[in-house]
Amino acid sequence: MQNNNFVEMVSQMMKMGNNPQQYLQAQMQQNPQFAQQFNNLQKMMRGSGMTSKQFAIQYCKQNGIPEEQVMQVAKMLGLK
Repeated sequence: MQNNNFVEMVSQMMKMGNNPQQYLQAQMQQNPQFAQQFNNLQKMMRGSGMTSKQFAIQYCKQNGIPEEQVMQVAKMLGLK
């Protein structure tokens, strides 16, 4: 996922009333490629032995996504 895609995803989640699950379900139904990418990320995270936060930080670093941006969004959504 590129940085501009992440920003777009966050923007869409905010428009849906801070309901990331609703957004993800809608995206997976509309876009099979998105569903496959999301499922692959979940598998990678489970197999990594890291916490969700650790995995997100590593993923951000590897993909040029500003870590602070992800942590701010997580905090806004009530995620740890």
